[in-house]
Amino acid sequence: QLVQATETTAARLKNLTGQKAAFLDKLERLCEWVGQKESAAKEGSLKSTLEAKQSHLDKLEELRTEIAAKEPEFNELSSLAQGVEGTLSKRPQLLLRFQCLLPAVEEQISRYKAHVKDHAQFNTKQATLSEWIKATKPKLLQLSDVVGDTAVLQVRVRLTSSAGL
Repeated sequence: QLVQATETTAARLKNLTGQKAAFLDKLERLCEWVGQKESAAKEGSLKSTLEAKQSHLDKLEELRTEIAAKEPEFNELSSLAQGVEGTLSKRPQLLLRFQCLLPAVEEQISRYKAHVKDHAQFNTKQATLSEWIKATKPKLLQLSDVVGDTAVLQVRVRLTSSAGL
């Protein structure tokens, strides 16, 4: 009976050791993954072009999807931890970091959506202004000659005033 009890205990110990190793391996991989995603979420240098801003926004939205897809692995980590003693020190910190990651990315996404929208509006207004300048330039050149009698000059002044020049 002693031999059988020893073999049973040895098998349980081997099983627990395997569970602990699997848990620690998963914990390390998830810690590294969270660190990488935290860095990606914090990379928030403002881009100078609309295309660069849109590209960064797309990357942030992909990051949000990737984080959401990783949630089952973190839930699995919690269930693995229940069967493993003495491994609880890093797990709560990791879970807290993971839970803070998604709101941080959401904040970055909303910020970049505003940047993209503002930049697009600026580009539209700039294009409108450029078109107005191109359309107004010939009129201005036509009205810039100071030749003619007082009546002709007064008509030109009225045309200039009404055109907003």
